[in-house]
Amino acid sequence: MSLVRRKGPPPGPTPQQKAQLFDACGCGDYPTAKKLVQSLYDLDLNEPHGHVQWTYLHFAAHNGHEKVVKLLLIKGARPDIKDIKVKLPSCFRVQLQFAP
Repeated sequence: MSLVRRKGPPPGPTPQQKAQLFDACGCGDYPTAKKLVQSLYDLDLNEPHGHVQWTYLHFAAHNGHEKVVKLLLIKGARPDIKDIKVKLPSCFRVQLQFAP
């Protein structure tokens, strides 16, 4: 049996990996969030999810996890993306004072 080498970039994050990152953002699991953000190829931190169209940043800010919010901002999350109710992440508990 021979190993087949795949050409081109690796596939983007799976739905399960995206769900893991949402869980980490929601519960403030900084080590897991950092690992996923750094290791997932082609991860769009600004992609809206679910019926309320929240980004990872909305979820972390809503739950008051400043360290995760700072990580997301440093890695390129945009604080100007609105959810379905036209709310910015800064409307939640964490003030987005870390914007680069």
